[in-house]
Amino acid sequence: MSTDRSRALEEALQRLGMVAPGVEHCAVIHGDGLALAAYPAEASTAPDSAAQLAAAAASITRTAAGALQRLQKGAAGRLLLESAGGTLLHFPLARDAGLGLVLFVASGVNLRQVVFAAEKACTEIEAILSAR
Repeated sequence: MSTDRSRALEEALQRLGMVAPGVEHCAVIHGDGLALAAYPAEASTAPDSAAQLAAAAASITRTAAGALQRLQKGAAGRLLLESAGGTLLHFPLARDAGLGLVLFVASGVNLRQVVFAAEKACTEIEAILSAR
């Protein structure tokens, strides 16, 4: 991926992190568990946090998609996984490429605002990814 595209993805994630309340981490991930871009940047967080988030989200998403396929319920859409510490959200991007936007949001946050901001970010990220 080009440096300009990587920078544009990081800027889009930074905007999302600043606009959506309670977003602790967000990343554009590949279905195999690699983070293409992340916010906050690795240097400002625990080492490997983006890598761990990407790997965990990809694994959970693959499992959910596989279950839906076995049940013949269609392709997976958004995924929401709640825990005592917060909520993991996954939004599919460019389904053909197996990409997604994943967020970890602090507990007690209004998820409607986060989902609205994330959907807008998905549109922006898809435009960045499709630019040649």
